[in-house]
Amino acid sequence: QLVVEMSVALFVVAASFNGVLGLGPERQMSLESVVPGCPATKPICEESGRCFSLDMVKLHRYSDQDNIKSVDDVPGFEEIRNSLRGKHLRIRSEKPWFDIAGFYTYPLYVINQLLFAEKWGLIGTKEPFVYMPETHHYFDNCNDGGAETVDFWHRWFKPISSVADPNLVNDSDVWEFTQETIASLHHNKDAYHAYPYRMKPKFHPHLETLKGDAGTQDWLTCMRQRARPYIENNIAVKDHLYGAAKNFYQQKFSGRPTMGMHIRGTDKWINNIIDASAYTNEADTFLRKNKKGRIFLATDDPDLLVRARRRWGYAMHVRDSIREKGNVFYDDRVDKDWKCMDVLMDTLVLSMTSKLVKTWSAVSEFAVLFSYRFKPTTTFRVVELQLNMNKSANAESACHADLNASSFISCVGPNSGSLDVTATSKASPAPDSYYEDWERCSLEAPQIYSKDALEAALKEERSDCSRGCVAFRSRHHGAVPSRNMKGDKTALLVIAHWKENLAWTRLQPFCFLIMEKRGNSYSFGQDPSNTEINTGNEASSYLKFIVDHYDNLPDNLFMTHGDRISEHSVDLVPMLQTINPDSYEYASLNGINFPMVAPNDYNSVRAFVQGVIPPKAFPDLPEDFLGMSMSCCAQFMVNKQKIMAHPKEMYAHLHNFSRSAMDRGHSTWDDLRPEELDAYNRFDGGFFYNSMIHHDPQNFSSFTVGESFELTWHVLFGEKWHSTKVDSLELCGSEERCPQNLPIVRDEAKTHSFGIASSNDPFWAPCQDYDIALQETSSEVKDEVLGPNFLITTREESAKLPGLWKLLEANHSSYMLSVLNQPAATFKKGLFTLTNEIIKNHKGAENMSKLMASYTIKEKDVINILSYNDIPCGADFFGLRAEPYVELKKCGSKRIRLYSSLHRDLISQMDIVLISKGWGQIIPNVTFPPLSDKAEKQIWASCTLENGKTYDATPDEVLTSLGVDVLLSPGTVDKKKGVLPLSFYSHFYLGKSTLHDLRKPAPMDFKNKIKKVAVINAACKGKQFEYRNKFVEKFIKEMNGTVESIGRCWNNASPLFPWSDNGMGNRPMAFHLNKMANVRPYAFTLCHESIESKDWVTEKVYQALAVGSVPIYRGSKDIHKLVPCEDCVIDAGDFSSVEDLRDYVNMLMKDKDEYQKYLDWKHQPYEWTSHPDFEKLRGHSVDTAIVRLAQMAGRVEDVSENQSSHNSRSGTCMDEIYSVQRLSSHG
Repeated sequence: QLVVEMSVALFVVAASFNGVLGLGPERQMSLESVVPGCPATKPICEESGRCFSLDMVKLHRYSDQDNIKSVDDVPGFEEIRNSLRGKHLRIRSEKPWFDIAGFYTYPLYVINQLLFAEKWGLIGTKEPFVYMPETHHYFDNCNDGGAETVDFWHRWFKPISSVADPNLVNDSDVWEFTQETIASLHHNKDAYHAYPYRMKPKFHPHLETLKGDAGTQDWLTCMRQRARPYIENNIAVKDHLYGAAKNFYQQKFSGRPTMGMHIRGTDKWINNIIDASAYTNEADTFLRKNKKGRIFLATDDPDLLVRARRRWGYAMHVRDSIREKGNVFYDDRVDKDWKCMDVLMDTLVLSMTSKLVKTWSAVSEFAVLFSYRFKPTTTFRVVELQLNMNKSANAESACHADLNASSFISCVGPNSGSLDVTATSKASPAPDSYYEDWERCSLEAPQIYSKDALEAALKEERSDCSRGCVAFRSRHHGAVPSRNMKGDKTALLVIAHWKENLAWTRLQPFCFLIMEKRGNSYSFGQDPSNTEINTGNEASSYLKFIVDHYDNLPDNLFMTHGDRISEHSVDLVPMLQTINPDSYEYASLNGINFPMVAPNDYNSVRAFVQGVIPPKAFPDLPEDFLGMSMSCCAQFMVNKQKIMAHPKEMYAHLHNFSRSAMDRGHSTWDDLRPEELDAYNRFDGGFFYNSMIHHDPQNFSSFTVGESFELTWHVLFGEKWHSTKVDSLELCGSEERCPQNLPIVRDEAKTHSFGIASSNDPFWAPCQDYDIALQETSSEVKDEVLGPNFLITTREESAKLPGLWKLLEANHSSYMLSVLNQPAATFKKGLFTLTNEIIKNHKGAENMSKLMASYTIKEKDVINILSYNDIPCGADFFGLRAEPYVELKKCGSKRIRLYSSLHRDLISQMDIVLISKGWGQIIPNVTFPPLSDKAEKQIWASCTLENGKTYDATPDEVLTSLGVDVLLSPGTVDKKKGVLPLSFYSHFYLGKSTLHDLRKPAPMDFKNKIKKVAVINAACKGKQFEYRNKFVEKFIKEMNGTVESIGRCWNNASPLFPWSDNGMGNRPMAFHLNKMANVRPYAFTLCHESIESKDWVTEKVYQALAVGSVPIYRGSKDIHKLVPCEDCVIDAGDFSSVEDLRDYVNMLMKDKDEYQKYLDWKHQPYEWTSHPDFEKLRGHSVDTAIVRLAQMAGRVEDVSENQSSHNSRSGTCMDEIYSVQRLSSHG
């Protein structure tokens, strides 16, 4: 790096800078734009040598709060100052920080370079300006620069002075700070800091807060006073950005008290992330005190947004921003303008609120600063959650506020007595009064040694076992306890101990009692109430404690094993130090969740419930092992009320059973009886059914006794068979301290690995493999509104595995919500998409799916349909392949299941076999099953497109030879075989507009429409398309430039929104919604069929009608009967020539009133009785095909007959069909 040292000698050299630096003409030329095709940029002075670089750094390659020289230490500084005052300060960014610099680092560069330049008197007659042309995470010089924008700064901010174009200023007329000086200025104690900075000292590996960054109220006020002049005079966002933010604020919050919250999440690393509960308390208080109040939430965390929406509902508003699980800052796949817009707009809206809740963050701090400019006379109330409340820290502060300076920022400490304007610090030490309140709490968690000792401890006033003392001890160990861990309620930890090391109990904060197993050498000399025989695993110990102490229970009970860290749980100490006792009435403390239970375990539970549990004490047993889900391994918290929901006698009865096994043993797999272990290891299809034999609880081994309780603790304490999935943040404030996603199967290559089953476990290994495969199919789904005048929303998704039919969520559907509350149902209901190609890469997943299919195929009152191959045909939900099946349960007295082609071996047990012929390809025994496989009374249906010309028709004799009984097709070719007709009027092709009879969305205003005809065609090659091609080509020629073909054929224009088309025959629903969005602005859309046939009407005309682009149609002569409107379609067949049609269309383009007549129907209610032909066509929708096919095999809801406006669009069956349809790759 070339650094020009600051000295008088440099100024008195007569030669040019180029001569001094030894740069010849060739080198000087190369310093211009170095990337071909990108705008020319000027290099920094250090690189070019054409301008002066001011170096004020004490130590190079080192940065801390005091690495800037004093001007007194610079020889000849007066001469240097006089020279620089005659030049422009060109403010640059610090290039080595491009990989880590956030958006507001760049305004900080500007503020601090101006601040020090003014402090040293370096700004004279020529104004400073900003020039930041380099590419980084927020700016792309090649894509975002050019003629439109000079650099990053001027893309978003106004010029800081009258120098509007930096490129017009000659290098010889500017000076810059060196790159290392810019970095050292940023950290200097006399600079403006948006929050307390932390950095790595030279010889220390950890981040430390800069000594002068006190983080107190005085320090923060001082910092804002430093920045204020530059915010008011130099830094201003562009007017259109401020206007957009203001419009958003007025639309959402006008006239209402509004609190802004900025919650840092994925990008926070300099300072700690504050738990969301701190914001929750502020927001709840604000909404209670302001009945009409609203909350504006700015966050990058999608999970937090979901939880906030559940809590505050429509009292909270957010902007439609980019949110990712990771840090979107580092994701250069995301449009850089979007990233910048999100940051700026959130900041501007936050600055407009009446109250702001914030932490150490540049986004929320600049919201405060922008208030100086936007609300100069209004008091802005700020709640600082990370403010340092220790006033003694001001002694070492590098910045002290001017108490005489005016300020409208109201920011006070926790002892002010005001609930509405409070600065709190969740991570700060508690005030001294807190420790005085709990002066009787012991620093070390007390161990309870007997029944009498526990009774005395719990009844004691201000008990050492109180939640307040738990919080006290947690803080003593350096943890931050839950805000709910307070008060006089009591809490106790009960440990079922065998031979584990219990040294960790002195670090956890709860009073604790150890239940010893007799024979472990620790039980000798113990109080009898604290010992139990070694049977039934931990269950006998837990139950003995409940029975013995039933009349003297603590308010909160925590029951664990003796290991601090186990194969099913992370470190118990930090979890217990931060646990929220009120988060759940019952919750597992383990991290492994079973989406189902093993069939053999289900049988044990069934025998246990039917033979041991008193009647009505538990809910009805689920039908099978798929109906149970829970968190493993018997460590949990439960409150007193849940325990006492059952009488003491019941617990005594259960305790006796837990001690009943004839053998002894602790909870290890090695304790299985040999015959049990042998049967378990023979787990295959045969054993699967044999294992359904009822067990006798009286013959249970010690292990099975304990496991029966392990699988049912959640039910005993009031949960359903599908247990509530614990939210880590709710339970202990961190996914690291109490994760809920530990693996079921351990990695045996590691010394320590989480997981309770081995890699060759006959059940859990394939089950987890299946679960992993499901996770790998998940999609990142992003909804995007297409421009200000567009109501169509398109969805884009990306799959992690190639060849995958992608999965789209439907979070708003009752179907999804009902299933998501039942984890095991995610397997059974088939909500995940796996093609055969994918699942065969996961052998365990394939085995698991086949296992479930072989079991569920035998269930009664089900119509089973086999999707024989993987070629989408529409009737099969457009290629949805779920394992082992997709299920409809709301379409009649029988459920309908569509099994994937993985289960061809079960063909004989299917009611219907659905064969997707796929573009005329018939390959016996490959795409079609052999006729010998056809079972008696079984229906074989072939799903295809047939119109006899552009899509070939299959001869009747071929269908007969193949065994086909029914043909599903939208074609009109006469058949001897049965035809189940399909129509293209479909939710798949038209989205939600079908729910409104195409009346919504409303059409665009005439003045905003493109006065042209849109043409979209992808197929035009071949003689079969001559009917369409000849007309379209002549029409385009006659229209003389007023036709825009945005499809593959006759292309002369680009679509407004890129196509999401994966090729012919594999177009997702998003493709059709995109097509509707693309034609929406056009006055007309040419909708030309590939053949002329009475009933062949494809989706094109309905899509144009849906979005209010008047269709010019050519095809069926009955088109006016087959649409849900009158006077809404221009039929080319009504005109004697293309020339006459041309003249009529041109007339409509100029006559608004005549044109509008074709859209009047959009504002009129639909009368279904006036459109019998359309109603019949709608009843044949491809949406309902699978249900109509199932009607041939059994009694299900009739979705095609007697269709009326109200029942053809909705109803429980149709709603379910739509929700499942949206799950498909094409959804």
